[in-house]
Amino acid sequence: MVATDQGRIFTVRSRLGRRPVTFYFGCLYRVNEAFALGRDFRGRDFMDTVRHARLAGPYAGYAVTSTFEGPCGSAAEVRVKDLRTGRMEQRSPGAAQAGPERITDLELKPNSSVAWIATTCVPGRAGGDEVRAIDGNGRRTLDTGLDGGADDVLGSSLALSGSTLYWTKGGVAVSGRLS
Repeated sequence: MVATDQGRIFTVRSRLGRRPVTFYFGCLYRVNEAFALGRDFRGRDFMDTVRHARLAGPYAGYAVTSTFEGPCGSAAEVRVKDLRTGRMEQRSPGAAQAGPERITDLELKPNSSVAWIATTCVPGRAGGDEVRAIDGNGRRTLDTGLDGGADDVLGSSLALSGSTLYWTKGGVAVSGRLS
């Protein structure tokens, strides 16, 4: 699925009862131990999925989304796991004031700093696309856009070069620092 010269993220397909499930694991070759990251699983009234898996240095970064019935119907979080120890380094559920969200892109640095684009659903009003990060400066929002508007953040436009994070907003390249 994802591999670097230091490690890999891989899947194992199995069953829970009669339901198929795909488990995600990450490992570093030199550690030679696989750590569970998450699963793709469809229950009777929900579905969990792992998306946007990235490896950088000894870290695995990924998004976990739960989809369910309801006006907005999803909840997402970003996770970063240290594949040397299996310890969760970063975990970011959706913003406290925002409604349910989906994560459309993710970038990870070798020091466990992570950035992602989230689309927030707020019933009864336009949601918004935001570029968010957790790094040495804490958890923060780097940019926002109006959902469907000309100033919208393009949902799959993140790119990382060193400590410079790039994304597209309103058709224009924008950048910020990820420490």
